[in-house]
Amino acid sequence: MIKGKKISRKEIAEAAGVSDAMVSYALSDTSKVKIKAETRERIRRIAEEKGYMPNFIGRALVNRQSYNIGLLMPAKCVSAISLHYLYMLHGLSNAINDTEYCLSTFFGANDKYYHKIMEGRVDGIVIMDSGFDKSYVEKTINIGLPTVIMNLDYDIKDFSKTACIRPDHEKLISVAFDYFMSHNCKKILYINNPSLCSPAMMLYEAFNMECGKYASQGVLGTTIAPAENFSQQIENIFKSGQKWDAFLVNGNIYNIELYKIAEKLGLIPEKDFKVFTSHSCKNEPCKGPLYVHASEKIGKMAWEILYSMLNEKGKGKKILIPYEKI
Repeated sequence: MIKGKKISRKEIAEAAGVSDAMVSYALSDTSKVKIKAETRERIRRIAEEKGYMPNFIGRALVNRQSYNIGLLMPAKCVSAISLHYLYMLHGLSNAINDTEYCLSTFFGANDKYYHKIMEGRVDGIVIMDSGFDKSYVEKTINIGLPTVIMNLDYDIKDFSKTACIRPDHEKLISVAFDYFMSHNCKKILYINNPSLCSPAMMLYEAFNMECGKYASQGVLGTTIAPAENFSQQIENIFKSGQKWDAFLVNGNIYNIELYKIAEKLGLIPEKDFKVFTSHSCKNEPCKGPLYVHASEKIGKMAWEILYSMLNEKGKGKKILIPYEKI
């Protein structure tokens, strides 16, 4: 390897006894020109021995790519980010780190975001969100870049350049009801605030669907949104005299408080009633059956889908990722 000197393709061509064009074809991973495998291997070996480093700007111009990926996150993530978002970001970043691409992060779909996208600063976009306002998603898709929507449900009309990947909320609720039915639970109280975010609303809708499905078997389901003073709220429920066979809980903090108040009143969870809990991420305290988002897997798969679209090796799709049992 020659140190302190930038090696050109012409020098590699002279050393290999081939044309400059042949060197370009051999060093390119995207060239459609077919050359013999042994010739390609020999040219690449010589390039490595001489310490050849490709000119990134030239490569980008030839391939008409920036090798940047735009990650659009909610504006609120500038000051605070949930563990679920953090794990999704970790999965996405780790996957991208193994390729030639870099990640450029945008907080909020503002004028700066659209301006940079329209300038061609990125080759593809990953949207990470859980809000109800999806108007910006359509605007982003219409720009025409390969786009993966992560954590949100979206009705995709054209899968040629758009994909959606999110947790399978419907399957989670189905698993919860299978668990309750196996223990002959008829009265189920769901602790969830559907107005909190889009995933919470989807869980709420799936819960209502399952209640309707089992209504003929005498199943009655009710949803309550956790109050600011949840401890008092749940204590009042226990003292009301109405017996609940099962509690479906969205959020580990409500799970912990539910057990605490029940035990304070002399009740025995799992004996007097069943508890099934879903949470956004792992590694947080919880009692009873717990299912969490496969956050890192969602991030990793988001990149796999986008990379496939970038290289025209596949189309977009909608993928539902099952919750993980802890």
